[in-house]
Amino acid sequence: MAEANQQRQRIEEILSEVKPLAAEYYRLTGKPLGVTGEIAEYLAADILDLELAPPRTAGFDALRLGPDGKERVRIKARAVGRNSNRGQRIGRIKLEAECDVVILVILDVETLEALEIWEASYTTVCNALQRPGSSARARGMLGVATFKSIGRKIWQHPADAKSSEKLDGLFCPECGREFHGTWGWIDAHWKANHDHVMPYELAWPLIRSGSYHNN
Repeated sequence: MAEANQQRQRIEEILSEVKPLAAEYYRLTGKPLGVTGEIAEYLAADILDLELAPPRTAGFDALRLGPDGKERVRIKARAVGRNSNRGQRIGRIKLEAECDVVILVILDVETLEALEIWEASYTTVCNALQRPGSSARARGMLGVATFKSIGRKIWQHPADAKSSEKLDGLFCPECGREFHGTWGWIDAHWKANHDHVMPYELAWPLIRSGSYHNN
């Protein structure tokens, strides 16, 4: 137990040094340093009490105790900021993997602290990836908005009111375009760009209720 506590303390010390450097690198270059995934895995494990899998385990990153025993968890990450593209996608998810649940950790791009954690069953994610005509189908990459629409939020930073402003804006579920404050001009935008996907008259009630799923 003492050895485990020492290891955890050392990891936290390393992350406390890495996160500011990675955030500064992003501010200077506009590109991630390549440690977002590792940081998200540790934060998810710490917040949700997950057991991280050994390195290079195929199909999943962690285990957690569910109602029917241990669940295999895939952890994905996306760092966001005030000016982030709302059409952002998460990393590739392989089909037919040994996995039960997919977790998405939303990080603040300026600090790499966790803002929100969402989850969806692996079956639900695979079904979304395989919908006919899905833009994600060929790449295996779901949009963040789509993942949220098929999943559920299981954790949010308790003291971060600003994160809600950053992440819960109004945006087109097909392309990610943001609508500031109201849905003004969503009808013109949709008809010009997405009416071939679904007629606006059918799409609008789903968008307004938050139940529209990107296909």
